[in-house]
Amino acid sequence: MDARKERGLQLAQHGTIVQLTQGWRVPASSGSGSYFVRLATKPSCTCPDFEYWQLPCKHSYAVEYLISWKTTTEGTQTVTTKTETVKVTYKQNWPAYNAAQTEEKERFVVLLDALCKLVDQPLQGKGRPRLPLADMILAALPLS
Repeated sequence: MDARKERGLQLAQHGTIVQLTQGWRVPASSGSGSYFVRLATKPSCTCPDFEYWQLPCKHSYAVEYLISWKTTTEGTQTVTTKTETVKVTYKQNWPAYNAAQTEEKERFVVLLDALCKLVDQPLQGKGRPRLPLADMILAALPLS
């Protein structure tokens, strides 16, 4: 682990990081003062290390460790911090969902038929003509 990430982890575990409306106030590791961290598309911090290198510092890593994102299979997200848990939900387009559910079987059968038609018919020697292999595969599948 990178040294900055380790110190950020220590700050997140032991520091008193405060969430503000525009970002986070992270205490300095020296014990005197604090720095303002903003996590947007590009993280920023008011500490001298970030201002010089323009790379994530231990303070921004501390805030990232403090926040953990959990996404469920339904697509909802839960933001967990040391102080609170907020569940983020999204609106469902119910008419489109219902239409997709009612048309699902018909569309599946059409797509499966097109897929079965891609199966090559083996060459036949002597004997009675066989049924097309694609039709036999489609007939063998349980579609009900």
